Amino acid sequence: MNHPTNLHRLTNVVHHSPLGLETPTEKPNYHKKSRYENIESSNSIGTNYKTKVLENIFVDIEIIATNFEKKSNLMEEKIKTKKEDLFFYIMLLEEHQSWINLKLKRLIL
Repeated sequence: MNHPTNLHRLTNVVHHSPLGLETPTEKPNYHKKSRYENIESSNSIGTNYKTKVLENIFVDIEIIATNFEKKSNLMEEKIKTKKEDLFFYIMLLEEHQSWINLKLKRLIL
């Protein structure tokens, strides 16, 4: 009797059933992939990987753009504050007092 691992090599093997009847079995259908099928499946794996990489890159670009926008807004605020500071320094003493009062009123409201 043949070893079970060697059955796939035989085309027609006859097994005896307990009743003494012979039952032919066919070779299991092992389909070897062609080179084209292997390339196609590896390309789909590569495509999936590339898609995920591109998605990650787009997310990173979006994060960078958001950070640039935030930084730009902060820089604009800083420039505005600097202008106000410069304006404050060139004011007369009476103008300083009214400016301070105006700022305090804004803080209270």
